[in-house]
Amino acid sequence: MRGWPPSLRLWRVTLRLQRANRFATPAALSSRSYSSVPLVQRVRVPCASSGEIIVSLHNLANHAPTTPLMIWIPPFPQEPGKEYSHPAALPSWLQHHPAAIINYRWAGQAPNPERPHRSPTPESVISPYWPIPIHDIVFGYSWIVQNLGPPNLARRDIYVHSSYLGASLAAGLALTETHSHQPTAVRGLVAYNGIYNWTAFLPDHPIHKAVREAASKYNTSSGPDTQEEERSLFHDLESRIPSLFRTPADLFDPFASASLFFHSPGLHVPPDFYTSYLPETASSWSFAISALTGENMHPQMTSLEPGTETAATMNLKPPRKGYYAFPPRASTLKIPETLLLHESPPAVEWLPGARRGKRKPAPGKRKGENSFRVQAEELGGLMRRSIEKLELKERMKWDEEFGKDSWESESLKRVRVVDVGRDVDGEGEQKGLGLSGFGREVVGDWLEERGGRTRGR
Repeated sequence: MRGWPPSLRLWRVTLRLQRANRFATPAALSSRSYSSVPLVQRVRVPCASSGEIIVSLHNLANHAPTTPLMIWIPPFPQEPGKEYSHPAALPSWLQHHPAAIINYRWAGQAPNPERPHRSPTPESVISPYWPIPIHDIVFGYSWIVQNLGPPNLARRDIYVHSSYLGASLAAGLALTETHSHQPTAVRGLVAYNGIYNWTAFLPDHPIHKAVREAASKYNTSSGPDTQEEERSLFHDLESRIPSLFRTPADLFDPFASASLFFHSPGLHVPPDFYTSYLPETASSWSFAISALTGENMHPQMTSLEPGTETAATMNLKPPRKGYYAFPPRASTLKIPETLLLHESPPAVEWLPGARRGKRKPAPGKRKGENSFRVQAEELGGLMRRSIEKLELKERMKWDEEFGKDSWESESLKRVRVVDVGRDVDGEGEQKGLGLSGFGREVVGDWLEERGGRTRGR
């Protein structure tokens, strides 16, 4: 283990031994003989002028410094001041791995899946808002790379795990820190029930167009109206948006909405989280007066050629969606090996009046559905597209044996999307919030394939 910089003070390092609790320095820990007893360290990491966070280190002394390291980003932030009294715990599938927990700060604690969620009132909205959580994650990750990398530039793989709110942060971290040439860096991502495109909750997002059209046609409500849907964790996260983000513009940050690393949003930034976009010229009194009098009172309201749209009308149209070359060709980034897990969505009718027995839509193309499944399928599809269009296309220039027939199989192998059902029986770490037994098996097999299942020495 490398020496710890003086600027990063190791405060109280608690070793959970069979005997009495003891205090130890990093040097003492690195020289301690390996044991099957889990060891836990907690380190205060400064975040520049934004206070500090706590990084918890688990089982480091039980494994060699080159053993793959697991980073766990908790699904929800801890309540302020309870980082020590109620520290975030490792999920069951990581408890025997060398692991680091990055405790980030973000408004909103874990929901209670046993009772319906009530939308936050202005009085209950507290800071910290975005982008503080991603800053905390970056500071924590930088500390881990600087201090937990093996000596002599030996390689150490890092696998990032998370779920729910933490999965959004984990995806942003993994997509921007997978540098294949660096000795210690992210190699893989495991995320469960994450939100990877927060703009899909905005009213102007195309995903809602089909629902509105069908609702208007059949004179019904504009979405699923079932008790199961109202109580879902997906709906809970949607209702918490005003307490997580300060303005709608924050939803367009690709570090929050990882899908936007790969394509433009395809919609304007609205004035708030619940109102459709309307340009200032179209909502002003001058526009209303000019419409009544036929006078053009604003330069942007001048007419175009006869029979064409006005500039204001054109400004109402959403920008065209376009794809980005990500990772950038000049960078050393690489799409990480990824396992995107999601629960089965509630069985509800998303399109009013839809006929049964119709052909199943392609993944990610279910009209009107916005769920953990759709979020995972969209990001997974974009990551595979990037692998095929950029990485594998470049590989064909020098690898004569690698043909186009190998593209799809390679991208599907690198990026997997798996429906793991629901943890209805409380098999996971917390009833309704944990990963199902099948899901834990999928993760275990995935790590085994990559040599990520550690063994104590």
